[in-house]
Amino acid sequence: MLTQYPHRNLLSDDLPGGWTTGDDTANRSVDLDRFQQGRRSLRSEVVDLGVRLSATVPGGLAYRCRLTDTGFEAMDVVLDLAYRKRLAELRAVHERIRESVSALWLQAAAGDEFLVPGGRNLPAFLDDLEQRNLGALESFERHPVALGFEGAFGGRMSISLESRLSRCCEAVDGPSDVRTVLVDPMHPQRIAQALEVHQCHFLVPRLDKGRIEVDVRRESLVFAFVLDGVQDRDGADLLPASALDWLAAHREGLPLVIEENLIGCGRAGELYAFERTPLRESRPDYIVLNKLFAGWGAKIGAALVRDDLGDPGLDDSCASGFGEDEFSLEVALAVFDALDSIDRTELEKRGGAPV
Repeated sequence: MLTQYPHRNLLSDDLPGGWTTGDDTANRSVDLDRFQQGRRSLRSEVVDLGVRLSATVPGGLAYRCRLTDTGFEAMDVVLDLAYRKRLAELRAVHERIRESVSALWLQAAAGDEFLVPGGRNLPAFLDDLEQRNLGALESFERHPVALGFEGAFGGRMSISLESRLSRCCEAVDGPSDVRTVLVDPMHPQRIAQALEVHQCHFLVPRLDKGRIEVDVRRESLVFAFVLDGVQDRDGADLLPASALDWLAAHREGLPLVIEENLIGCGRAGELYAFERTPLRESRPDYIVLNKLFAGWGAKIGAALVRDDLGDPGLDDSCASGFGEDEFSLEVALAVFDALDSIDRTELEKRGGAPV
């Protein structure tokens, strides 16, 4: 049977944009007639499917689920949200620094005198500092970075992923040159090196005994590490064990996207293939599924976003949403029922293959 994790097994009726989740803080019933999917009401089957997908994610955290018509659209949703999240974080950093600069201006206007680095006059110094910080922010807007392993996406990552990233980023800020950095999975430690290289530097002024000092704040330009193909359809690892071990040990601070478009969905013995790898407890930021979880004839995909990442009701300009195709919904729910009815432990004892 599918593993049901003890988080978010109920529903919330106040989520924008077609997201479904649960609520582990209260045992309240939900009036599905009031459960809105942005511009349209959600059918109970949509809610049921979203909740069941979310409830089977390992790691002990809640996920919100958006259904789409295809796995391709689900990946677009995820890339768009990952980019917007990182952009919002960097804009918040920039705004806090601007507030500290404004505080210095106000103190100077009140008659306070400061020693300025290089003996420059205060207005010229603060203007130059703001321009440099604006350039740091714009470096992400112009050149956001996505990481992945070489050979990902069947060797097509540098083409297919870059084009999709560029389209999503352009929808937010206009044309940008997305950099896709591919790391040799035999040397996963190079991910850390890539994170060190792809940074922007903000200059943060502070007062120290009447003198302005400047600290350097380093921020990552990486908004996603996209991982696909952790296992093949027979449950064998496609990546070296050392690569998965390294990712599991260095998960902190790495925006992890796991795409299970080609595998998973019960074929490796669990609904999510990464459950059978060292990444089981990695708590990925985003998970992408396509029609495979409902059979190849279904027109459906799913984007799962970790609930603690913030408001998922952002403008989903890169996704067309879910058309609520009745056939696809019925097939997907039937697949879940079938997987739930299988005793995998007994199957493996008998030497059976994963479903």
